[in-house]
Amino acid sequence: MKIIEFNGVDHVFPDGTTPLQNISLSIEEGTLHFVVGPSGSGKTTLLNLLLGLYQPAEGEIWVNQCNICLLSERQLTLYRQHVGTVFQQNNLIPHRTVFENVAMPLWLRGTERSDVQRYVVQMLSGVGLQGFEDVLPLHLSSGDQQRVAIARALIAGPRIVVADEPTGNLDRQLSGSVTQLLKHQTTLGVTVIMVSHDEDLTRYADTISRLEPAPNMLGASTLK
Repeated sequence: MKIIEFNGVDHVFPDGTTPLQNISLSIEEGTLHFVVGPSGSGKTTLLNLLLGLYQPAEGEIWVNQCNICLLSERQLTLYRQHVGTVFQQNNLIPHRTVFENVAMPLWLRGTERSDVQRYVVQMLSGVGLQGFEDVLPLHLSSGDQQRVAIARALIAGPRIVVADEPTGNLDRQLSGSVTQLLKHQTTLGVTVIMVSHDEDLTRYADTISRLEPAPNMLGASTLK
């Protein structure tokens, strides 16, 4: 089943720059979809459109049969709570333990304390970090920090995870490990959209979209 659809989407920045033009793609539920392309081709802009942080100048974006372009700001805020996000900079809170970083989304939702304890321990075990609950992020390797960020993105049970260059600061071996971890989530029914500049990682992809600058369209990119 298609869970994400872009239909003829254009995006225009306030200065008139058009990073994306006539973008159409479909992403099946429970797959790992890679978005690749040269620097400045609009990969992050595409993700921001999916997150509802940008509104398209033209076209529609459907997520789980809902046109998110028609949602109010309040509805978009609620929508984003059901989309996990992982970034190149892991954005962990340095003075909070691994447990506290992963638990944060559940606390914000008002989840019962006993449930938080159980869910976080299970999630950390799932990403290979059981026993690290009380460790501060600065005492972890960069790869393990990114695992914590992935655990935090998954803890609330999202159907969709958006990952923007999550391996950008990692070496080749760690990049493969993190990508495999995200790939595993698709076996649980999670849909993962991952932006990367590393073509080697696309071997883990189920589907791939390539953003390429369109000829005679300064600043605009289209999907290939």
